[in-house]
Amino acid sequence: MNTRLTVLVASPDRDYLRLARAVLRTHEHLVYTTSVSPEALRRQVRLRRPDVVLIDVSFEADTRFRADLTAPQAIPVLRVVEDSDDAGSGGFGTIGKWAAPTELARAVGRAAEVSSATASRRLRLVGY
Repeated sequence: MNTRLTVLVASPDRDYLRLARAVLRTHEHLVYTTSVSPEALRRQVRLRRPDVVLIDVSFEADTRFRADLTAPQAIPVLRVVEDSDDAGSGGFGTIGKWAAPTELARAVGRAAEVSSATASRRLRLVGY
Protein backbone atom coordinates (compact mmCIF):
# COMPACT_ATOMS: atom_id res chain seq x y z
CA MET A 1 0.00 0.00 0.00
CA ASN A 2 1.57 3.32 -1.04
CA THR A 3 -1.01 5.53 0.64
CA ARG A 4 0.17 7.80 3.43
CA LEU A 5 -1.42 6.61 6.65
CA THR A 6 -1.84 8.16 10.07
CA VAL A 7 -0.50 5.73 12.67
CA LEU A 8 -0.79 5.98 16.46
CA VAL A 9 1.78 3.98 18.47
CA ALA A 10 1.19 3.30 22.19
CA SER A 11 4.04 1.79 24.19
CA PRO A 12 5.84 2.40 27.47
CA ASP A 13 9.11 1.56 25.70
CA ARG A 14 10.69 4.80 24.45
CA ASP A 15 13.19 2.90 22.31
CA TYR A 16 10.33 1.12 20.54
CA LEU A 17 8.44 4.38 20.07
CA ARG A 18 11.50 5.92 18.40
CA LEU A 19 12.09 2.85 16.24
CA ALA A 20 8.46 2.56 15.10
CA ARG A 21 8.30 6.29 14.36
CA ALA A 22 11.51 6.19 12.30
CA VAL A 23 10.48 3.08 10.35
CA LEU A 24 6.98 4.30 9.56
CA ARG A 25 8.13 7.82 8.67
CA THR A 26 10.63 6.27 6.27
CA HIS A 27 7.59 4.78 4.54
CA GLU A 28 6.06 8.28 4.54
CA HIS A 29 3.38 7.63 7.14
CA LEU A 30 2.33 10.29 9.65
CA VAL A 31 3.19 8.87 13.08
CA TYR A 32 2.02 9.92 16.54
CA THR A 33 3.02 8.34 19.83
CA THR A 34 1.19 8.35 23.11
CA SER A 35 2.03 8.01 26.78
CA VAL A 36 1.07 5.10 28.92
CA SER A 37 -2.41 6.01 30.09
CA PRO A 38 -5.86 4.99 28.93
CA GLU A 39 -6.95 8.62 28.85
CA ALA A 40 -4.04 9.65 26.62
CA LEU A 41 -4.76 6.80 24.22
CA ARG A 42 -8.46 7.65 24.00
CA ARG A 43 -7.68 11.34 23.53
CA GLN A 44 -5.17 10.65 20.76
CA VAL A 45 -7.58 8.30 18.97
CA ARG A 46 -10.26 11.02 19.03
CA LEU A 47 -7.87 13.82 18.11
CA ARG A 48 -5.73 12.13 15.45
CA ARG A 49 -8.28 9.72 13.96
CA PRO A 50 -5.54 7.25 13.02
CA ASP A 51 -5.82 4.74 10.22
CA VAL A 52 -3.99 2.16 12.34
CA VAL A 53 -3.18 1.87 16.06
CA LEU A 54 -0.18 -0.14 17.32
CA ILE A 55 -0.55 -1.11 20.99
CA ASP A 56 2.36 -2.67 22.83
CA VAL A 57 1.01 -5.56 24.92
CA SER A 58 3.17 -4.37 27.81
CA PHE A 59 1.18 -1.11 27.61
CA GLU A 60 -1.94 -3.12 28.27
CA ALA A 61 -0.39 -4.94 31.23
CA ASP A 62 1.33 -1.92 32.75
CA THR A 63 -1.83 0.17 32.85
CA ARG A 64 -4.33 -2.62 33.56
CA PHE A 65 -5.92 -1.48 30.36
CA ARG A 66 -6.57 -3.33 27.14
CA ALA A 67 -8.01 -2.87 23.71
CA ASP A 68 -11.13 -4.99 23.37
CA LEU A 69 -10.06 -6.82 20.25
CA THR A 70 -13.10 -9.08 20.22
CA ALA A 71 -15.43 -6.20 19.35
CA PRO A 72 -15.82 -4.97 15.81
CA GLN A 73 -13.48 -2.04 15.14
CA ALA A 74 -13.37 0.93 12.83
CA ILE A 75 -9.67 1.47 13.48
CA PRO A 76 -7.45 -1.57 13.00
CA VAL A 77 -5.33 -2.41 16.01
CA LEU A 78 -2.03 -4.22 15.73
CA ARG A 79 -0.85 -5.73 19.00
CA VAL A 80 2.91 -5.42 19.40
CA VAL A 81 4.25 -8.51 21.18
CA GLU A 82 7.68 -8.94 22.75
CA ASP A 83 8.28 -12.44 21.39
CA SER A 84 8.08 -12.65 17.61
CA ASP A 85 6.95 -16.30 17.98
CA ASP A 86 3.70 -14.97 19.44
CA ALA A 87 3.13 -12.61 16.52
CA GLY A 88 1.37 -15.16 14.36
CA SER A 89 -0.92 -16.44 17.11
CA GLY A 90 -2.86 -13.28 17.93
CA GLY A 91 -5.52 -13.55 15.27
CA PHE A 92 -6.46 -9.86 15.46
CA GLY A 93 -3.23 -8.59 13.98
CA THR A 94 -0.05 -8.98 15.92
CA ILE A 95 3.54 -8.14 15.11
CA GLY A 96 6.76 -8.87 16.92
CA LYS A 97 8.18 -5.87 18.73
CA TRP A 98 11.56 -6.25 17.03
CA ALA A 99 10.30 -7.45 13.64
CA ALA A 100 12.17 -6.32 10.55
CA PRO A 101 11.36 -2.71 9.61
CA THR A 102 9.86 -3.76 6.28
CA GLU A 103 7.58 -6.24 8.06
CA LEU A 104 6.30 -3.50 10.40
CA ALA A 105 5.55 -1.24 7.43
CA ARG A 106 3.82 -4.11 5.57
CA ALA A 107 1.74 -5.06 8.62
CA VAL A 108 0.52 -1.47 9.02
CA GLY A 109 -0.37 -1.32 5.31
CA ARG A 110 -2.23 -4.64 5.46
CA ALA A 111 -4.15 -3.55 8.56
CA ALA A 112 -5.27 -0.37 6.80
CA GLU A 113 -6.32 -2.32 3.70
CA VAL A 114 -8.42 -4.73 5.78
CA SER A 115 -9.97 -1.78 7.59
CA SER A 116 -11.00 -0.06 4.39
CA ALA A 117 -12.81 -3.25 3.39
CA THR A 118 -14.76 -3.29 6.68
CA ALA A 119 -15.23 0.41 7.35
CA SER A 120 -18.32 0.03 9.55
CA ARG A 121 -16.41 -1.45 12.49
CA ARG A 122 -15.76 0.47 15.73
CA LEU A 123 -12.83 0.61 18.15
CA ARG A 124 -13.74 0.01 21.79
CA LEU A 125 -11.18 0.62 24.49
CA VAL A 126 -12.11 -1.06 27.72
CA GLY A 127 -10.48 -0.62 31.13
CA TYR A 128 -10.54 -3.42 33.64
